[in-house]
Amino acid sequence: KDAAPAIDGRPLYEKHCKVCHALDGKGTEAMKKNAIPDMTEKSWQSGHSKAKVVDALNKGIEGTKMKSFKDKLSPEELVAVAVYVKKLK
Repeated sequence: KDAAPAIDGRPLYEKHCKVCHALDGKGTEAMKKNAIPDMTEKSWQSGHSKAKVVDALNKGIEGTKMKSFKDKLSPEELVAVAVYVKKLK
């Protein structure tokens, strides 16, 4: 199992992600209309490795409102957010 990142991803998630994904990761009501996934669902969690989440944070997701965070977060912070997202239930 991966070692815990030195950076806590929760405050970063709360600052940068909750506006669309909600505090609990289920997606805000407004953003669900834009196909924001419920990141707490088992099927979403099993289909998205930590590396895949980091990649989405780094590059954004084409054709969606998910933009790249590579200019806002360091590589270590991207990993910390991904680790936090993978713990959502």
